[in-house]
Amino acid sequence: MSKNILLNGDQWKVTGFWKNQWRQIRSMETGIKIKGCVPTVEASVPGAVQIDLIKAGLLRDPNYGLDSHLDEWVNNREWFMDREFVISPEKQSEKYILCFDGLDYHGEIYLNGILLGKFSGMFIPHEFDITAIVKKDEVNFLRVVFYITPEVDGQIGYSNRIKILKSRFNYQWDWCPRIIPIGIWEDVYIKVYNYARIMDFFPKTSVDDALKKGVVDARVELDVDVSGVYAFNYRVLFDGELICEKEFHNSLLTAKGQEVVHRIELDDIKPWWPNNFGQQPLYDIELTIRNEGGIICDDASKGVGFRRVEFVRNPGSPEGALPYTLLLNGKRIFLRGVDWVPISPFYGAVSEEDYKNYLRRFKDMNCNILRVWGGAVLEKEAFYNICDEMGIMVWQEFPQSSSGLNNTPPDDPDFLEKLKEAAATFIRRRRHHASHIIWCGGNELMWENNVPVNDNHLNIKMLKELVNKMDPGKCFLPTSPSGPTFAASEENFGKNMHHDVHGPWEYMGEPAHYRFFNRDDSLFRSETGCPAVSRLDSLEKYKGEYELWPPDETNVLWMHRGAWWIQIKQLTELFGEWRKEEFPRYVEASRYIQAEALRYAVEATRRREPVSSGFIIWMGNEPYPNNANTSIIEYDGTPKPAYYWIKNAYSGFHVSLKYDRICCVSGEVFNGYIYVTCDGDEAKDLKVSAQITDIHGNVLFTMDLDKKGDGPVIPIDEITWKIQGCEGNIFFVKVKLSDNEYGIMDENTYIFTVDSEHPFKAIRDMLPANVTAVKADIDQNVWVLRNDSPVAAIGVFLYGENPSDFVRFSSNYFVLMPGQEREITVTTDECTQNDPKFKIRWINAE
Repeated sequence: MSKNILLNGDQWKVTGFWKNQWRQIRSMETGIKIKGCVPTVEASVPGAVQIDLIKAGLLRDPNYGLDSHLDEWVNNREWFMDREFVISPEKQSEKYILCFDGLDYHGEIYLNGILLGKFSGMFIPHEFDITAIVKKDEVNFLRVVFYITPEVDGQIGYSNRIKILKSRFNYQWDWCPRIIPIGIWEDVYIKVYNYARIMDFFPKTSVDDALKKGVVDARVELDVDVSGVYAFNYRVLFDGELICEKEFHNSLLTAKGQEVVHRIELDDIKPWWPNNFGQQPLYDIELTIRNEGGIICDDASKGVGFRRVEFVRNPGSPEGALPYTLLLNGKRIFLRGVDWVPISPFYGAVSEEDYKNYLRRFKDMNCNILRVWGGAVLEKEAFYNICDEMGIMVWQEFPQSSSGLNNTPPDDPDFLEKLKEAAATFIRRRRHHASHIIWCGGNELMWENNVPVNDNHLNIKMLKELVNKMDPGKCFLPTSPSGPTFAASEENFGKNMHHDVHGPWEYMGEPAHYRFFNRDDSLFRSETGCPAVSRLDSLEKYKGEYELWPPDETNVLWMHRGAWWIQIKQLTELFGEWRKEEFPRYVEASRYIQAEALRYAVEATRRREPVSSGFIIWMGNEPYPNNANTSIIEYDGTPKPAYYWIKNAYSGFHVSLKYDRICCVSGEVFNGYIYVTCDGDEAKDLKVSAQITDIHGNVLFTMDLDKKGDGPVIPIDEITWKIQGCEGNIFFVKVKLSDNEYGIMDENTYIFTVDSEHPFKAIRDMLPANVTAVKADIDQNVWVLRNDSPVAAIGVFLYGENPSDFVRFSSNYFVLMPGQEREITVTTDECTQNDPKFKIRWINAE
């Protein structure tokens, strides 16, 4: 539809200068060649100067060793980004506006040697009327000058002193070293229009209680250059087919910022549902404006979905608690998701394909929500489009975060004006998306006494009022967590103090971890995590010239790539002393603890539904290849083992085991209780079985039950078994859920140790097992894994040999008993016929 001239692409050049060096000669028209201190190289937009320099061989890749230290000089230079363009005849029009959706961070812009103006701020668009300057039949020369980047507090600093809105994780966070991008990180284009321009188009949708009739209230903000009667033509499309067309006429005066509203009513709409709760039908709303002479003035298009979103108080929640329970289309939805951070520190270079690959991971993991963390960026439009398509709801934070030394949001009037402008941009750009359901003031913002802020704070009050005005009816949370306490604590259980909480971010030890989550009474967990080491292949790939051993504070590599998450002390307490030659098993031990810790936390929280309304894991992905971090997907998109156990715990039907410790004592009685959690409250007929086996697969206990119960939580029965016959000091409890219609719906295996000085040492000391893989179906990429040894293989884990293939496995990270076979389907998004390569590891490998 649009005549806009897109200036993205690889036709740009970048040149570096010392500060102010370039100012001696500003105009390309002088004919004098400007020589920078960094030679001119090819560049791509959107992206980052650093990406272009890496491609040209002028900068080290920061992902390797300590090389990010060697790249910091880039931020102490000033940069030209240049491009030539010609306006083709079919793009010629009355008005031309040069638009930059994201410039990082400040500088000047020139067209054909003429200064258009200065810019500052990465979260707001910048635009310039170039109608009188642009050449219609000749080459135009565009130059964007970037100053030296400003300084902002990274993870440690003072929130209340923040003066600049810039992505803060780039200045160093526990999961990313100091890598500060500079350049054009969003689209660049020339807006072409006649007589009247659409400044904002917001097709707000609603649906009736029966989910049959939909309404679009189309709000259009315009700048009108010529008074007259304008025709507004709307086309509503579904699956590319026109289902409705309406036209309205409005008489408009010459003025800026005029608003008109038109209502379109639709019958037989298809409602939008989150992942695993239904389909995600999407509609396109197209708007074309014509003047009285029939000339097209401007056009716009937005994708929307029809759904009803409401947040209500959790059952039995204390007075003053915010509403955390989501009712979507009238159905209660338990929020299960991850906290999202940028895929790369060079967020401008992230492509639509990158978004698809990573978001597909979370869709497959049964996530239905992502919390887009406030210390980073507003992700690109493609991110939200894909969330719409995949049914992944979005909790979007405004660009604010805690700082450790002080976590109170700024209230400086000048800053609040900048924040208001940036927040308004966030709202305009993303409010129409079907996936978007929550606005939030920012991450971990607190009063001076470390109590989460509320809308009594000027900063939060302003944001709440802005949301109410610009996106009425949308949920707004003051911060995450929203209090009244920051984290849950055992001493405060039962005191109605734990509403929306953060933490813990580690395995709390044995039996403390299980005691804590069995007693937890929080209404909502918007950030809970546990660290794990990246896989051995990745550690070896990115270590550079440094050694991986020892994984402790004396190793500069570990201090640079995940100092917060060095686990050797805890893993020694849990598994016993480690030697250098055992490093591969040390890696697997770390990954096992993350899986165990997070699975139990999720299961315990779901067993408290509907009093508990959601669980979000810190964190889903990471932008840098850390040696260790709380992410459940590594930098290159490869899931850690925890991903697969959480995938099961997030499923619509899940059978779990409640227990109070891992390490047991021979002769005592083991007690565990089986639960089924499910989506929906209706009665269900279930078949549940439990089996206890030793390391050789010998059955020590078995139980089969038929149970009928009402969701979302169905208590099944208690397992009571006298502990005996546990060779190798290990026993396994396997619980399985099935029914006559679907067969096996879910199964999970829990591993316990006996008579051990260190709770998990028996797992570390397991006799080696041997697992083989044989392809069983060439056409469907079905493989059969078999344990050919006399002992169980623990933690059998498959991962793609080439991470860029984003290989998926129908089942992963499991116990394979002696002689047992498991059928696995291996696929990628591209095709199931391309025979993706994969590797297999397990904890007790040779």
